[in-house]
Amino acid sequence: MSHRVRALLRVSPKTALQTDEWRVLVTAHLQLIVAPPGASPRAVKRQGSSMALFEESFLEPTKFMREWIVAPGMSARNGVLNFAPGHDLGWCAGLTRRNDFRDFSLTSDVRVISRAVGLVLRAAGPDQYYMFQFDLGNDPSVVWFHTFTPKVDEGYRLDLVPSALAPRTGVWHRMSVVARGHSFEVFLSEEDGPLQHCASWQDPWQTYREGAVGVWEHGGEAGEYRAFRVEELQHHQRGD
Repeated sequence: MSHRVRALLRVSPKTALQTDEWRVLVTAHLQLIVAPPGASPRAVKRQGSSMALFEESFLEPTKFMREWIVAPGMSARNGVLNFAPGHDLGWCAGLTRRNDFRDFSLTSDVRVISRAVGLVLRAAGPDQYYMFQFDLGNDPSVVWFHTFTPKVDEGYRLDLVPSALAPRTGVWHRMSVVARGHSFEVFLSEEDGPLQHCASWQDPWQTYREGAVGVWEHGGEAGEYRAFRVEELQHHQRGD
């Protein structure tokens, strides 16, 4: 506790609690406790708003290899995951080994290098998962909502939902997906800007309720990912 906070309490604890100076000092003190060294005020607010269920900085190769099922074309260096499967490959999903995520928000900085970036949710197996994607190579005006399942001949169901926003090739953006029950919302922002709503979708088949999370690229596509984070939803936001 700072010397100024102690001084206010010694004068009058009851009065101190009612002063603006007290509120400012205590807020600053709590931020120092919560925030890691060098964290911005925005990061403090984000960390304090909900609990992180999973975080990946891509700074520790040993931790990355231990906690992920790594797909062809994936490599982590200096805090960035590069994902560029060869042209001869098909669907490639890099997944967390943890597979009990249910209702949550998944947020990652993303950068399209070639054609597309995609996030995987509730993976129940190597060919059983949701994947939500911006595909600039085919149609940048929509969000691509995939449900990969062996129950259909093509191997997946696809819904295209119009989006007013799309990432730009070679530029970092922040992408976020909120999974609540069988409803999903996608958000996008510039790297340091506010998240803006892009598209909403509901799975009428209620295919998957929990599973792993991850990233996705098709052979010949390439994307970069960093600051990968899964956060719990507040109780009133959950779809239970």
